[in-house]
Amino acid sequence: MESNTQLQQAGPALPSYDLVNSSSMLALATELKKFILDQRLYTPIQGRNYVNVEGWQFAGGMLGVLPIIKGTTNLSSDKELKYSASCELINIQTGAKVGGGFATCSNQEKGKKYFDEYAIESMAQTRCIGKAYRLMIGWLMKAAGYEATPAEEMDALAGTLEYAVREMLLCKNRECTNKVWKKYPQYQDEDSFVHAAKAMAAMYPKKEVEHAG
Repeated sequence: MESNTQLQQAGPALPSYDLVNSSSMLALATELKKFILDQRLYTPIQGRNYVNVEGWQFAGGMLGVLPIIKGTTNLSSDKELKYSASCELINIQTGAKVGGGFATCSNQEKGKKYFDEYAIESMAQTRCIGKAYRLMIGWLMKAAGYEATPAEEMDALAGTLEYAVREMLLCKNRECTNKVWKKYPQYQDEDSFVHAAKAMAAMYPKKEVEHAG
Protein backbone atom coordinates (compact mmCIF):
# COMPACT_ATOMS: atom_id res chain seq x y z
CA MET A 1 0.00 0.00 0.00
CA GLU A 2 1.29 3.46 -0.86
CA SER A 3 2.26 5.76 1.99
CA ASN A 4 0.41 9.00 2.65
CA THR A 5 3.44 10.88 1.36
CA GLN A 6 3.34 8.99 -1.93
CA LEU A 7 -0.38 9.63 -2.32
CA GLN A 8 0.06 13.33 -1.68
CA GLN A 9 2.83 13.49 -4.28
CA ALA A 10 0.61 11.72 -6.80
CA GLY A 11 -2.33 14.03 -6.16
CA PRO A 12 -2.86 17.65 -7.20
CA ALA A 13 -0.22 20.16 -6.15
CA LEU A 14 -1.02 22.30 -3.16
CA PRO A 15 -2.02 25.90 -3.92
CA SER A 16 0.95 28.25 -4.14
CA TYR A 17 -0.79 31.10 -2.34
CA ASP A 18 -2.54 31.59 0.98
CA LEU A 19 -5.75 33.64 1.02
CA VAL A 20 -5.23 34.79 4.61
CA ASN A 21 -1.59 35.79 4.16
CA SER A 22 -1.26 39.43 3.06
CA SER A 23 2.25 39.12 1.61
CA SER A 24 1.17 36.00 -0.28
CA MET A 25 -1.82 37.86 -1.74
CA LEU A 26 0.33 40.80 -2.83
CA ALA A 27 2.63 38.36 -4.62
CA LEU A 28 -0.38 36.76 -6.32
CA ALA A 29 -1.72 40.18 -7.34
CA THR A 30 1.60 40.90 -9.04
CA GLU A 31 1.52 37.56 -10.88
CA LEU A 32 -2.10 38.10 -11.86
CA LYS A 33 -1.38 41.50 -13.33
CA LYS A 34 1.38 40.12 -15.56
CA PHE A 35 -0.42 36.92 -16.58
CA ILE A 36 -3.68 38.66 -17.51
CA LEU A 37 -1.80 41.34 -19.44
CA ASP A 38 0.43 38.85 -21.28
CA GLN A 39 -2.50 36.59 -22.21
CA ARG A 40 -4.85 39.49 -23.03
CA LEU A 41 -7.49 38.12 -20.65
CA TYR A 42 -9.21 41.48 -20.21
CA THR A 43 -11.63 43.72 -22.09
CA PRO A 44 -11.22 47.52 -22.18
CA ILE A 45 -14.55 49.20 -21.39
CA GLN A 46 -14.92 52.96 -21.04
CA GLY A 47 -11.20 53.38 -20.51
CA ARG A 48 -10.90 50.70 -17.82
CA ASN A 49 -9.82 47.07 -17.96
CA TYR A 50 -12.25 44.31 -16.94
CA VAL A 51 -10.91 40.78 -16.61
CA ASN A 52 -12.51 37.95 -18.60
CA VAL A 53 -13.72 34.87 -16.74
CA GLU A 54 -10.58 32.95 -17.76
CA GLY A 55 -8.51 35.42 -15.77
CA TRP A 56 -10.74 34.96 -12.73
CA GLN A 57 -10.44 31.19 -13.09
CA PHE A 58 -6.66 31.49 -13.16
CA ALA A 59 -6.74 33.49 -9.92
CA GLY A 60 -9.05 30.94 -8.32
CA GLY A 61 -6.92 28.05 -9.50
CA MET A 62 -3.83 29.58 -7.88
CA LEU A 63 -5.77 29.53 -4.62
CA GLY A 64 -6.96 25.96 -5.10
CA VAL A 65 -10.56 27.06 -5.67
CA LEU A 66 -12.46 25.74 -8.69
CA PRO A 67 -16.05 26.29 -9.92
CA ILE A 68 -18.71 23.61 -10.22
CA ILE A 69 -21.84 24.38 -12.23
CA LYS A 70 -24.86 23.27 -10.19
CA GLY A 71 -27.37 23.64 -12.99
CA THR A 72 -29.17 25.89 -15.45
CA THR A 73 -32.83 26.89 -15.69
CA ASN A 74 -34.67 27.74 -18.88
CA LEU A 75 -36.59 30.99 -18.29
CA SER A 76 -37.51 31.50 -21.94
CA SER A 77 -40.84 32.72 -23.25
CA ASP A 78 -42.37 33.06 -26.72
CA LYS A 79 -40.59 36.40 -27.12
CA GLU A 80 -37.31 35.76 -25.35
CA LEU A 81 -34.54 33.20 -24.90
CA LYS A 82 -33.34 33.39 -21.32
CA TYR A 83 -31.37 31.12 -19.00
CA SER A 84 -30.17 31.34 -15.41
CA ALA A 85 -27.25 29.38 -13.99
CA SER A 86 -25.75 28.77 -10.56
CA CYS A 87 -22.37 27.49 -9.44
CA GLU A 88 -20.35 26.75 -6.34
CA LEU A 89 -16.69 27.40 -5.61
CA ILE A 90 -14.98 24.37 -4.12
CA ASN A 91 -11.67 24.10 -2.28
CA ILE A 92 -9.98 21.27 -4.17
CA GLN A 93 -7.97 20.19 -1.13
CA THR A 94 -10.85 19.88 1.33
CA GLY A 95 -13.91 19.64 -0.92
CA ALA A 96 -15.53 22.41 1.11
CA LYS A 97 -17.80 24.96 -0.52
CA VAL A 98 -16.20 28.40 -0.21
CA GLY A 99 -18.44 30.51 -2.43
CA GLY A 100 -21.06 30.61 -5.13
CA GLY A 101 -22.76 32.70 -7.78
CA PHE A 102 -25.94 33.12 -9.81
CA ALA A 103 -26.44 34.86 -13.16
CA THR A 104 -28.73 35.10 -16.18
CA CYS A 105 -28.43 35.76 -19.89
CA SER A 106 -31.07 36.80 -22.42
CA ASN A 107 -31.17 37.33 -26.16
CA GLN A 108 -32.88 40.65 -25.46
CA GLU A 109 -29.58 42.05 -24.21
CA LYS A 110 -27.66 44.40 -26.43
CA GLY A 111 -25.66 42.47 -29.03
CA LYS A 112 -27.31 39.10 -28.33
CA LYS A 113 -30.39 39.30 -30.51
CA TYR A 114 -29.18 36.55 -32.86
CA PHE A 115 -27.53 34.27 -30.30
CA ASP A 116 -28.50 30.60 -30.46
CA GLU A 117 -30.12 29.02 -27.42
CA TYR A 118 -27.00 27.07 -26.44
CA ALA A 119 -24.95 30.29 -26.51
CA ILE A 120 -27.41 32.02 -24.15
CA GLU A 121 -27.25 29.08 -21.74
CA SER A 122 -23.47 28.95 -21.95
CA MET A 123 -23.10 32.67 -21.24
CA ALA A 124 -25.31 32.35 -18.15
CA GLN A 125 -22.90 29.69 -16.87
CA THR A 126 -19.86 31.83 -17.69
CA ARG A 127 -21.34 34.81 -15.87
CA CYS A 128 -22.21 32.87 -12.74
CA ILE A 129 -18.60 31.65 -12.50
CA GLY A 130 -17.27 35.17 -12.85
CA LYS A 131 -19.72 36.47 -10.27
CA ALA A 132 -18.82 33.75 -7.77
CA TYR A 133 -15.15 34.65 -8.02
CA ARG A 134 -15.93 38.38 -7.84
CA LEU A 135 -17.78 37.92 -4.57
CA MET A 136 -14.84 36.00 -3.17
CA ILE A 137 -11.75 37.76 -4.56
CA GLY A 138 -12.93 40.96 -6.23
CA TRP A 139 -10.55 42.87 -3.94
CA LEU A 140 -7.64 40.76 -5.20
CA MET A 141 -8.36 41.64 -8.83
CA LYS A 142 -8.51 45.31 -7.82
CA ALA A 143 -5.13 44.94 -6.11
CA ALA A 144 -3.80 43.56 -9.40
CA GLY A 145 -4.79 46.80 -11.11
CA TYR A 146 -8.02 45.68 -12.79
CA GLU A 147 -11.68 46.42 -12.17
CA ALA A 148 -13.42 44.22 -9.60
CA THR A 149 -16.30 43.32 -11.95
CA PRO A 150 -15.88 40.52 -14.52
CA ALA A 151 -16.06 41.62 -18.16
CA GLU A 152 -19.04 39.32 -18.75
CA GLU A 153 -21.02 41.11 -16.04
CA MET A 154 -20.33 44.46 -17.65
CA ASP A 155 -21.47 42.96 -20.94
CA ALA A 156 -24.76 42.01 -19.30
CA LEU A 157 -25.22 45.59 -18.05
CA ALA A 158 -24.68 47.21 -21.45
CA GLY A 159 -27.44 49.69 -22.17
CA THR A 160 -29.00 49.49 -18.71
CA LEU A 161 -29.49 52.37 -16.26
CA GLU A 162 -26.72 51.02 -14.03
CA TYR A 163 -24.34 50.93 -17.00
CA ALA A 164 -25.28 54.51 -17.97
CA VAL A 165 -24.58 55.74 -14.44
CA ARG A 166 -21.23 53.94 -14.36
CA GLU A 167 -20.29 55.41 -17.73
CA MET A 168 -21.14 58.91 -16.54
CA LEU A 169 -19.08 58.52 -13.36
CA LEU A 170 -16.06 57.40 -15.37
CA CYS A 171 -15.93 60.66 -17.33
CA LYS A 172 -12.82 62.78 -16.94
CA ASN A 173 -13.93 65.99 -18.63
CA ARG A 174 -16.98 68.08 -19.50
CA GLU A 175 -17.03 66.86 -23.10
CA CYS A 176 -17.43 63.28 -21.92
CA THR A 177 -20.28 64.10 -19.54
CA ASN A 178 -22.19 65.87 -22.31
CA LYS A 179 -21.63 62.95 -24.68
CA VAL A 180 -22.88 60.37 -22.17
CA TRP A 181 -25.91 62.53 -21.28
CA LYS A 182 -26.96 62.70 -24.94
CA LYS A 183 -26.28 58.97 -25.38
CA TYR A 184 -28.97 57.94 -22.88
CA PRO A 185 -32.09 60.13 -23.37
CA GLN A 186 -34.22 57.29 -21.97
CA TYR A 187 -32.63 57.80 -18.53
CA GLN A 188 -32.71 61.60 -18.28
CA ASP A 189 -35.64 61.43 -15.84
CA GLU A 190 -34.00 58.80 -13.64
CA ASP A 191 -32.71 60.19 -10.35
CA SER A 192 -29.53 58.12 -10.23
CA PHE A 193 -28.48 59.19 -13.73
CA VAL A 194 -29.39 62.84 -13.14
CA HIS A 195 -27.46 62.91 -9.84
CA ALA A 196 -24.42 61.35 -11.50
CA ALA A 197 -24.57 63.90 -14.32
CA LYS A 198 -24.83 66.81 -11.86
CA ALA A 199 -21.94 65.50 -9.81
CA MET A 200 -19.70 65.23 -12.87
CA ALA A 201 -20.82 68.63 -14.18
CA ALA A 202 -19.81 70.18 -10.85
CA MET A 203 -16.45 68.42 -11.04
CA TYR A 204 -15.81 69.63 -14.59
CA PRO A 205 -17.55 73.04 -14.86
CA LYS A 206 -17.93 74.69 -18.22
CA LYS A 207 -15.12 77.20 -18.82
CA GLU A 208 -16.05 80.86 -19.12
CA VAL A 209 -15.20 82.41 -22.47
CA GLU A 210 -14.05 86.02 -22.45
CA HIS A 211 -15.09 88.07 -25.46
CA ALA A 212 -12.80 90.85 -26.54
CA GLY A 213 -14.03 94.31 -27.50
